[in-house]
Amino acid sequence: MQSLIFAAIGAKPEIVLVDAVNNDIRITRNTQNCLVYDRPLAAHGLTPGPN
Repeated sequence: MQSLIFAAIGAKPEIVLVDAVNNDIRITRNTQNCLVYDRPLAAHGLTPGPN
C-alpha cells in the first residue's frame, strides 16, 4: 500500500498523480490541512499489532 492520505481538516488537499505506474502522487495545495501516512506497513497492516 502506498499514498494513504486522510484526516483533512479545513480545505481538502489537491492531489496530483505524478506517475500512475508507480502510484507516485504530489499534494500541491492545502498540505497543511492533511495527514499523510508515509511509513511502511507492518505485516499486521494499520491495525495495532500484538502486545
